[in-house]
Amino acid sequence: MHDALEQLRDRVPSLVWMPLTYANLRPLAGLVAAIEHVDDTIERHDLSFLQNLWDGAGGLPTAVVGRDKHGNVVAWAWNLTKPGDVAVRTVRLLGGVHPAWRDKGIGAAVVQWQIDAAREWDASTRRDYFGPLQITSTVEAKLDGVRELFRTHGMTDETYFLDLFRPLDPADPPASPALPDHVELKPYLEVDGDLVRVAHNEVWAGSGAHEVGPAEWDASIKRGAGCRMLSWVAVVGRRVVGYSINSSAAMNGGLTAGWTERIGTIPAWRGQGIGAALLQASAATFLEHGYIGAGVGFDTKQPDVGKSLYSGLGYEVTDAMVAHTLTG
Repeated sequence: MHDALEQLRDRVPSLVWMPLTYANLRPLAGLVAAIEHVDDTIERHDLSFLQNLWDGAGGLPTAVVGRDKHGNVVAWAWNLTKPGDVAVRTVRLLGGVHPAWRDKGIGAAVVQWQIDAAREWDASTRRDYFGPLQITSTVEAKLDGVRELFRTHGMTDETYFLDLFRPLDPADPPASPALPDHVELKPYLEVDGDLVRVAHNEVWAGSGAHEVGPAEWDASIKRGAGCRMLSWVAVVGRRVVGYSINSSAAMNGGLTAGWTERIGTIPAWRGQGIGAALLQASAATFLEHGYIGAGVGFDTKQPDVGKSLYSGLGYEVTDAMVAHTLTG
C-alpha cells in the first residue's frame, strides 16, 4: 500500500511514513494549521475537525502521516470513504505537505498513494451493481500548485463553488426588479411552499441531484434564520417559475448580512432576467432589515458564465473552491 511513498526513500530518506493513529491527531492539527497559515486559506480545520473525521471513519481510516527524523509530522494523506454509496462510490482526498518540505516530490507521491489506495478500497469492496468510483478533492481556486498536481494525476476541474458578496447602502438601494410579462414576484410566505419545492426539483432535474421530498424541503426551509420571511418566489398565475431562498448570516463585528442559499429558474423561463429580479428583490429585503450586504453561493462548471449575472448586480467573488475529479 505504501509503494508510491516508498519510492521517496532515495530522495527524502529522512521521511518515514506510518498509518495515522488517534494519538497523531494533535500533531497533525499543528501541521494543518501551519499549511493553512502559509497558504492563507479561507477555510481552517482544527483538532476537533480531525477528531470528528476520525469518529466518522468508524475505525482506523485509510490515512498516513510522514514524520521527519525528529518525529515531527510534516506530511499527511487521508482518504474519506462512504461505504454506503452505491450509485457513485466517492472517495474524498485530504492531505498536504509542510511548506518547508515542499518541492521534494512529496506532494506528487501523496496524491498517487491516495489514488492507488482509493482504487484498492473500491476493488476490495465492490459489488456488481455498484456505480463508478469517483475520486475527488476540493481546494481553493487560488492554490495553483495543488491544482496542477491534481491535473498531472488525471484529475479534472469538475465543479466551481463560488461565494459572492455585494455591500448594501441605504443611500443607494437596489433597483426595482425588471420582470417579463405575466411574471410576478411574491414573498415566500404568500405562496404554497410545496409548489416551490416542485419548481426546485424541476430546476435541478437531470443534474444528478436527488429529488427533494416534502419533509426534507420543509425542514430545510425552516433551518435558516428568518428563511421564509426573507425569501422570494417568481410566479405566473399559481405556477412557480423561480425562487430565491434566503437567510441571514452573522459577520465580523456583530453585523448581519443576507444570504441567498438557493436560487433557480425553471428551464422554460430562463434567460429572461428572473434570476436577476429575484436577487434584486432579495437585496432590497436585506436592506429593509438593516443588513450590511447580500451574499450568494452557487456551483457551476463554467464560472465565467455564472459570475456575469452576479457582477452586473454589484456582486464580487469573495471565495472560490474547485472540485477536482477522477473517475475510475
